[in-house]
Amino acid sequence: MLGASCPKLTQKGHGTWYFYFELEAGEGGKRQRVRRGGFATKEDAKTKASEVYRDVLGGTDVLSNATVGEDLRPWLKRKKSLARTTLHGYEEHINLYLEPHLGHIKRRDLKLRHIEGMYDAIG
Repeated sequence: MLGASCPKLTQKGHGTWYFYFELEAGEGGKRQRVRRGGFATKEDAKTKASEVYRDVLGGTDVLSNATVGEDLRPWLKRKKSLARTTLHGYEEHINLYLEPHLGHIKRRDLKLRHIEGMYDAIG
């Protein structure tokens, strides 16, 4: 136990707490693992692990780095049977509100406060 005198403390992540847990197997039975680190205390790591696990149980893809903006257009393209006016309305909402206010946020990090912030800004 070298503590603060450890010569490796300057290395990234050394001296901090990490957590990981296994998810259901992905495509082709590929192993999937959530791993996060850099926490100052064991308690901080446990708190974040609980939060991420709750997100997983709620259906959040915690392994994706995609942003909300990257997912909006492909989502709209998958909507094949929309009426022309509905499609136009969705495009307008994406261009005017969703993309500018939420587009930069990683999908896995999107929270209610972000959506409330968007409504505050446009309301």
